[in-house]
Amino acid sequence: MGIVSCVLSHLPSLSGLVDCLRPSPASSRPGAELADDGFKRCAARRGALSALLCFMAVPSLILSYFQGAAAATSSNTRTCSSITYAAPSGPRNNITYILDKAYLCGQFANGDWFLVPDQADGAVVINAILPDYSGQTNGWDANPDIRDHYYQSWDQRLGHFREPPTLPYSAVAGTSIIKVVSMANCAATTCEQFAAVLTVLGAMPASPQTTFRPPAHGAIKPLFSTDLLRLAALPSYPSTCCPSRINSAIALARSKGFRNNYSPDTVWGYYMVPADNVAHHRAWGGDMWLWDLEVLGYLMLDDPPAAKLPVLVAYVQQGIDIWGGL
Repeated sequence: MGIVSCVLSHLPSLSGLVDCLRPSPASSRPGAELADDGFKRCAARRGALSALLCFMAVPSLILSYFQGAAAATSSNTRTCSSITYAAPSGPRNNITYILDKAYLCGQFANGDWFLVPDQADGAVVINAILPDYSGQTNGWDANPDIRDHYYQSWDQRLGHFREPPTLPYSAVAGTSIIKVVSMANCAATTCEQFAAVLTVLGAMPASPQTTFRPPAHGAIKPLFSTDLLRLAALPSYPSTCCPSRINSAIALARSKGFRNNYSPDTVWGYYMVPADNVAHHRAWGGDMWLWDLEVLGYLMLDDPPAAKLPVLVAYVQQGIDIWGGL
C-alpha cells in the first residue's frame, strides 16, 4: 500500500493521467463535452475505484474522439501460417493457432496478433488450436458475448458450459478467437493458466504498431489509435518518494496479459482469469484492483517516457476489453 498512499498524497486528483489521454484541443472535436464529463468522473475519486473508472471511461472517450484508425492500404507483406503465444509459465502452456495456409498477419500495439483474409469478404480458416480442447477443458470461443445469454466455452468446471465451435473454423473479419489453457487442478482462485486472443481484420491497419487490439468480446470491433496518448502529460513525481513503488517490468507484467473479464458471476468469474495473465498473482477482484492502482501509481512517477509507454498501452488495452464486454 506504500506506493498507493504515497502517490495519492501527492495528487489532488488523477488529472495528470487524464490529461495524458486527452486530445487537444478537446473543444474542437465532436463529443467534447461528453468526453470531458467522462474524464471528470474518472478523476473524481481515489483508490481502486479510480483505476476502475479510468479503465472503463477511457475507451469510450477514445471512441468519441477518434474513429479513424480503421484499416488502410499498407506495405506490410508479412504472412503467417501459424501464430504462437508464449506462456509465461513455460512452453507446455503455449497457445498455437494453426491455419490452413499463410495469411497476411501483423501485431497490434500491445503485441497481440491479427490476420487478414486473402480475399475481400473472405475468411481465415483455422485448422487447429493447441493445446487441443479435451475433456471439456482448454476451451475456446469466437466473439463470446454475455449480453444476451451467459455461457462460457473455456472449462466445464466454471459452470454454464457450452461446447466450443468445431474445427476447422472459418473466421471472417471482425472475429476475435479467444483460447484458454486450463490447469489440471484448479488453484485457490483460478482454474485457468493462460489465455490469448487472435483477431481477424478486414484489411491491414495503416499503422498496426499504433493500433490497439479491438475488444475481444462481442461483435463490435472498433480500432483505436495509440496516437491519442499524450505521454508527456503524465505526472513525473520523484520515485524517491515511494520505497514500495513497482518498476516498469512489474507494471507491464501486471497489465499486458488478456484477463478474460467475461463472467458476471462475482465468484466464478475470477476462476476464469488466467494465472499467467495476472503475473502469477491471485486472480481475485480486490487483489487485481490493488495491483492496477499500483500500476497507475507507477505511471505517475519519474520513469522515462519510453519505459512508461508500453505500460500505458497495456493499461488502456485492459479498459478497451472491459468496455467491449459491457
